[in-house]
Amino acid sequence: MSLKKQDKEFNLNKITYLEYKYSEIERTFLNLFPRLKFDGYLGKVRKGVKDLTLNTFTDELTDLNNQAEFINFQDYPEIIYKWLETDLLDLVNRGRATEAVASFRPLHGNVYKYRNARHARDYGTSQQVFWMLYHGGKKGQAAKNALKDFIFTGWDANTDKIDLDSNKIDVETQVILHFDNKVQVTDRRDERKEPDRYPPIDNHQSELLADDLLRLLTYEDYMPRSVLVDYLKTLISFHLALYHLRLLKLLPCLVQNTKYPHPTGIVLDLGDPQNYQ
Repeated sequence: MSLKKQDKEFNLNKITYLEYKYSEIERTFLNLFPRLKFDGYLGKVRKGVKDLTLNTFTDELTDLNNQAEFINFQDYPEIIYKWLETDLLDLVNRGRATEAVASFRPLHGNVYKYRNARHARDYGTSQQVFWMLYHGGKKGQAAKNALKDFIFTGWDANTDKIDLDSNKIDVETQVILHFDNKVQVTDRRDERKEPDRYPPIDNHQSELLADDLLRLLTYEDYMPRSVLVDYLKTLISFHLALYHLRLLKLLPCLVQNTKYPHPTGIVLDLGDPQNYQ
């Protein structure tokens, strides 16, 4: 039996930030970037154009004014179009008449400025990840800072500029970051709404996420950036799923105001259920 509309449209941040909707981990990672950059706040982006399309990016790379950086790109616009479509851009409805750009692939923190917000929604998953790390104790803070350092490689927080000569930036990322230096897109911390800062019910799971992120990021200098990004997305997906499987057992105990025997041997006292109403 399918769920009705009133059964789907619910959201209680004290339990989880996730909405009951399908979400792509690419969008989770993408929307995590401004929260890392602005310490939990969203970024307010101002673009010169309403929608960024495949033609927008192709025209920029094949522009004669950029031929010193992209040699002979101007002679092969169709190949550049396909390269962007296949390797550098995250698309929705790929291959259909309604195909549209969501954003660049999340290879660097500043790519979120070049997203089409209506195609890049993550339905609360990036909030869940960020606040799990935020409340994950010393390891959580260390993992949050390490992830920020990796994903914003070459970024100067004082000037908001990228050092494209950084030896940790690969060719694909350099192409993406060309837009950050040339295309007029600005952003700043969006302070119109104070973010909710609810700790996860099972904070032990947050510490496990932080520990795994720190272990994975130790390989930063030993594998291609795009490969490590894919591993990070897989790891975050796994921990999001595991955390919410835990919630399926935790919440009935919460409603009954009982203690939950955690698989690790820890006994969680969930306290007064009225705190979650």
